[in-house]
Formats: sequence, structure tokens, C-alpha cells
Amino acid sequence: MGESISKTWKKINVELKGKPFLSIILTLILCISYLSYKILTHPKLFSAKAFDYQASNISAETLKKANSIRYIYASRRGSKYYFYNCKSSIKETNKIYFDSEAAAQKAGYTLAKTCQ
Repeated sequence: MGESISKTWKKINVELKGKPFLSIILTLILCISYLSYKILTHPKLFSAKAFDYQASNISAETLKKANSIRYIYASRRGSKYYFYNCKSSIKETNKIYFDSEAAAQKAGYTLAKTCQ
């Protein structure tokens, strides 16, 4: 088996010299160039909105509030509130969302056992 591998490798080496080798390299360069162009000119990749978000002076507290808008939820008919990663069987139509744990507790909800 080792002998057949070395023979095959020698054949490949011989065949990939000169014009065939050059054509493979040029094809690879063209493909990479085309893909790079498509990625860099994609309209949403380098949008002003993406740069504004990164460069803005948003505080950690504001980001936490913005990310937690749909983080805490409860059932309209229940008495427990849940975090997004807690197990619950509440239908989406029956869910109500809170900005914080304090808001859920103020509305009369308590933390579910599956979230503790």
C-alpha cells in the first residue's frame, strides 16, 4: 500500500508542473478575489448602523435593559415569572414580558422553581 501511495504522489507531482499547476493557482486566486469582493461589498456587513453601535457611548446598564426587554416573561393567568432559558409550557399568545425582575415582582409574580 505504501508503494502505491508513493507512486500516486509522484504522478501528481509530475502532472502538477508547468501550465496545469499555474492554471490551478490562477483559478484559486480568482475565486478568492471574487469572494473577497462579494463579502466586502455586502450592503449590511459594513453598514453605518453597525459602526454607530460599536462606537456609541452606551452604558452597560442601558445595554442590559435593552437586552432584557424580552428576557423575563410570565403567563397572563399565572403567578410565576420565568427567564428566557427556564423551562415553561406557556404559549406565546399568553406571555407577557417585563423589563426587570423588580417589575415582575411589583406586578405580583414570583420566580418559578424551574428558574432557581
